[in-house]
Amino acid sequence: LFFDLDLLGLYDSARAARGSVLETKVADRKAKLYAEKPVVVAAFRRLLRTEFLSILEDVVGQPPTLVVDSGWGYHAHYAVAYEMQAEKHALRTIAAAIIDEANRRAADRARTMTPPLLWESAFDPTHDVGARLSRMPGTVNTKSDAQHRNVELSASSPTVLDQTALLNLQREYVRQA
Repeated sequence: LFFDLDLLGLYDSARAARGSVLETKVADRKAKLYAEKPVVVAAFRRLLRTEFLSILEDVVGQPPTLVVDSGWGYHAHYAVAYEMQAEKHALRTIAAAIIDEANRRAADRARTMTPPLLWESAFDPTHDVGARLSRMPGTVNTKSDAQHRNVELSASSPTVLDQTALLNLQREYVRQA
């Protein structure tokens, strides 16, 4: 399972909380972020990792198998037991429910900050359940001409979500129609 936590949303929320009117186009907001001083970007990256990435682990109940620092955010990957890999629909449903719960908790946490942040979707709704590695560790993220960022493996664990773990997540977070 793949979960994407981007720096741009946190940055935009902090700017809005300080009274800035945000640019309409995402590309313009990204350009603003990419033009920030490296020390400012580093502070936002630390905040993203310490305050928000941990929420995903709290929701799932286990650390991600891999955390990739993409340079402008974090990609958390959970390995799924081999016998569960063909259950694409169920995995997408569980991933979507995890994202919803993680976003709810992230929004709650963001509102406790000074100034309070309105950030309703910290985790992107990418319900990818395949073998996706969107940024390869050891490469360079060149989204910003001014600030190229190394893509690095930030953390790893032996976590593999087996049938029992997935059923528990489904019972906990998937709303039955």
